Amino acid sequence: MAEVVDIERSTTDVPIDALIASMCRSARRVTLADRAGLYAQGESANAQFLILDGFVKTSSICEDGKEITIELLKHGDIAGAIPNRQLPSEHEETARAIGDVVVQRVLAHELRAAMEVNPRLAVFVAEYLARSKRSVERRVLRAMTQSVDDG
Repeated sequence: MAEVVDIERSTTDVPIDALIASMCRSARRVTLADRAGLYAQGESANAQFLILDGFVKTSSICEDGKEITIELLKHGDIAGAIPNRQLPSEHEETARAIGDVVVQRVLAHELRAAMEVNPRLAVFVAEYLARSKRSVERRVLRAMTQSVDDG
């Protein structure tokens, strides 16, 4: 008789990158040198990157040509757009390595499919998105409430 395996319990001690590697055939560990690009603003968003070591800066180029830093990503953060089944998506920002960086690159559609069948992976991504949202909200609030010098 076949044994029923509780996926949640069987994966709780597995590091998240190992879990992704076991579920996504495209998952690859990639080492990037300082200033190497993960993706560029406007490119098709077909891959996501789990930061394993180092820092990644995301930035956006404004219409006037100025570069604005969006976020500094660290170990455990995810770079790249979460895929939307209905619409092809593009990266809204550029992501570059700050110093030497190690990431796990995975095709976005594979990661999404893995999230649909593995609650631990889905919760990991949801928790990351919630942390990222709170961080953006704090930055916006800080920018909106800064006092402006009249002189």
